[in-house]
Amino acid sequence: MREIVAVYGSLRQGEGSHHYLAEAEYLGLGWTQHHYVLYAAAYPAVVADEAAYPIRVGCYAVSQELLQQLDDYEDHPVLYCRREVPVVLDQGTLLQAWLYFYPQPEGRRLPTGDWKLR
Repeated sequence: MREIVAVYGSLRQGEGSHHYLAEAEYLGLGWTQHHYVLYAAAYPAVVADEAAYPIRVGCYAVSQELLQQLDDYEDHPVLYCRREVPVVLDQGTLLQAWLYFYPQPEGRRLPTGDWKLR
């Protein structure tokens, strides 16, 4: 069974931890349908309690095993909490994807939801 995960920071293409997704099926770039806020501290963090802008994400189809590895990497549910959210891919496809949320604001609030524009 495959799951869809949406990544916004260090797991995105060209970022330091993307190697975790090297074997995953890339589905494309998109935006979360709902608005959140992206923070930059020691690591990127999306906070659900603030609604300012959609978050730019890369979406991947992953196995249950890889999803568990990502949970371990994100320290879910202790540090980050994984929740399913609607994402609209750039080509218009709407899908449900897992996104990792941080529990509270930390660091510098970014002016947009695209980590690459920080």
